[in-house]
Amino acid sequence: MGYKQGLIMTVTYSELATKADKAFHSRCRRELGTSRYMELVPLAREAFEEGMKWPNEVQRNNRAMRLANQVFSAELSKANR
Repeated sequence: MGYKQGLIMTVTYSELATKADKAFHSRCRRELGTSRYMELVPLAREAFEEGMKWPNEVQRNNRAMRLANQVFSAELSKANR
């Protein structure tokens, strides 16, 4: 699970993603276009890593996923105006 960063195992977004998360990202890629979606990926990764700093494990995973998805949600709402 995850990749090794020194001696600490790191959890990745794809390991936590549910079927609904994958469908959401498919929709984002379709509506935003692949190039715009890929421009947002580094921002989502930063948000995810920030969420993974949360002390409580269950809340940490949920918060990290929510913060990463928020990056794409904000862009979708701009695109749909």
